Amino acid sequence: YRELLTNVVFSIFSGCEHRGTEDQVFIVAVNILDRFLSICSIKRSQLQLTACVCLLLASKIRQSSFLGIDCLSYYTEDSVTEEEIKVSLRD
Repeated sequence: YRELLTNVVFSIFSGCEHRGTEDQVFIVAVNILDRFLSICSIKRSQLQLTACVCLLLASKIRQSSFLGIDCLSYYTEDSVTEEEIKVSLRD
């Protein structure tokens, strides 16, 4: 699980770096992910989706123009769909 989590955190970093987001977006995204995982148990298959939602929330908190859902799906090479992200935000 730790290796998977490391890969997910690296993908968050890569997405931030590629989009040129503020440095704080990455830090806030990982912080949100860490806090969420400390109180909720999720399946391994949900980790990447959870990370996408955390990155989206962090970009909304720290930037005036936040990352788009289409961008987040693209960074996962479409293993997380735009619809999955939208549904997760509603829940």
